[in-house]
Parts: sequence; structure tokens; C-alpha cells
Amino acid sequence: MAFQEIIGHKTVVELLKRALVNQRVSHAYLFAGSKGIGKEFTAIQFAKTLNCLELVDDSCGECRSCRKFRDVSIGAHNHPDFKIIHPIENSISIDQIRELQKDLIYKPYESKWKIYIINDADLMTLEGANSLLKTLEEPPNYVVIIMISSRKESILPTVISRCQVMRFHKLSREDMRDYLMKERELENLDLEEIILLSEGSIGQALKLVEDEQIWDYRKKVFDLLVNLTDKSNLEIYEFIQSLKIGKDLTQWNELFHLIKIFYRDLLILKNMNSKDYLINQSYFNDMQQLLNQYSGEDLDKVIKLLERTNNIIMSNVDRELAFEVMLHKIRARRM
Repeated sequence: MAFQEIIGHKTVVELLKRALVNQRVSHAYLFAGSKGIGKEFTAIQFAKTLNCLELVDDSCGECRSCRKFRDVSIGAHNHPDFKIIHPIENSISIDQIRELQKDLIYKPYESKWKIYIINDADLMTLEGANSLLKTLEEPPNYVVIIMISSRKESILPTVISRCQVMRFHKLSREDMRDYLMKERELENLDLEEIILLSEGSIGQALKLVEDEQIWDYRKKVFDLLVNLTDKSNLEIYEFIQSLKIGKDLTQWNELFHLIKIFYRDLLILKNMNSKDYLINQSYFNDMQQLLNQYSGEDLDKVIKLLERTNNIIMSNVDRELAFEVMLHKIRARRM
């Protein structure tokens, strides 16, 4: 039963079920919400249910169609009427959209629906988005396109207007705790810290459980921030080079998010003097030592500077230079 496997998102699941039962399935959806909270997984379960040969409001898991969905989660499946489109080198090109359009003119091979998932739809080029718009205006009656995005504001408004928008919210701490306790062995990891750091994202939580390098990376970044006032220009430059991010926008966004929650915690500690509301609770002592170096106004300006620089880095600029200038400004606290 596909929908039973979805963690949280009860409102979204209920709306999708209602559309199935009432036979009012839209030809275009936009699943919008934070990264890693289950949008793609929900889209796959919806697609699986749409083409189930036995049930209407869920999938049986056993029919010919359902069996062909079994390996989708690991990137492999053999369902001829289902495709997932991923960005290539940080963008979804017009050529990818044209391939989709060439494919969808053919009726389903063995199912009622041909279903396309477009991951990170906000990374469509302008040409690709305008090309897709033509399809969304007059889609074949057997096609369902599900776009997935954690940056809805970056998608053309005209594209959004032709989609049914499903808003996904961050998972509750209770949902996160239940899932992790049932499904994962945490060994020496702190469950509550993982829940706080993942901020309602199962995807991020699983990364924290499975990848030790994330913890090493976090320590490396936070050690720089804790000692930033003592770092020379050369040390800051060498730190940036050691990150080896290059042009990967996903990694840049993850880095900025990591730094932002550090300064967000510092601001909370400045205003409330309590550990209870911190995300990075294991850095409580380090942050206490930094409190005298920043005023509340300083920290407000740091967070705004982070947001401005993150936006700049999303455009075609020298990203490493922009990041280096930002660190110099934070060190000097002249924003």
C-alpha cells in the first residue's frame, strides 16, 4: 500500500486520494516544499497508485504495474509509462524538455497514464520552461506531469498557474523520531541532535545517520566560524579552496544553510541565553564564548549578508570570491 509508506503529509495524501476516487486527477502538479521532506517519494507513490491495475485510492503492490515500480527508489525501474527527469549540470535544458514532449505524444504502452516526474523543476532553463508551458496548456488526456521543487519562487509564474500546487511542510519531530527509531540503527549518534539538525527533513536525517563525512564537514566549517576573528586572509582562502565545491549549486546552498543556522543559534543565544532553542546544541559552549564578540545588531546584519551572498552565488559569478568577501566582512563585522 503505497500511501501508507509516506511519513507525515496527511493533508497532501488525502487530497491525492480524493482526486483518485473522484476521478479528478490533474494533468500537472507542483510538489513544493523544503528539500528532503518526501516530495519525490510521495510523487512516486502517487504514480504507482495511478497505474495500479487493482485498486483506486492506493496501490496493491502486487499487480504487474506495481511490481515494475519496486526499484524506483534506487534509481532503477522498468515501467514503460513512467519517467523521472533530473537536472544535468545544475539545469534542466530545453533538450530534456523536448525529449519529454517527443515521448508523451505516444499513448501509454500498458497503463492508463503516462507519468513524468521533473525533479528540481526550479532549475529549468527559461527556454525549457517556456517549452514545457506549451505542453501544460494542452496536455494529452493520458499524461500527468509532477514537478518537484524546494524553490518554488524560481519557477515561472505562468508555469505554476497551470499546475495544482501541493504544499509539503517539514515533518514534525515526533514523525522524525518515530521513523528513525523504527527504521535506523543510530549506534553512537545522538537521536535528538539528528532531529534538530535535519529540520524536518528525512533526507537530511538519513544523510546524518549514514555519512560520517557530514559530521566532519560540519566541524570543519564551525571551527572556522568559532575562530574567524583570529583567521588570516590566507587561512580563509585556504579554507575555501579545501571545500572544493566548484560550481555545484546544491553544495553551495548546503554550505550557506549550515552557516546560517550557526549564526541563527548565536542570535537566539544572545537574546534568550538558553540552550533549549538551539539547533547546534553540541556547540553551546563555543557559542557562549562568542557572545561578547557580536551585538544583536551585528548578528542580524550577518544573517542578512548571508542571504544576499547566497542569492548572488546562485547567479553566474565568481562564487569562491563572493564567499571569501563575505567571510572577510563577517570577520570585520562591517556589513
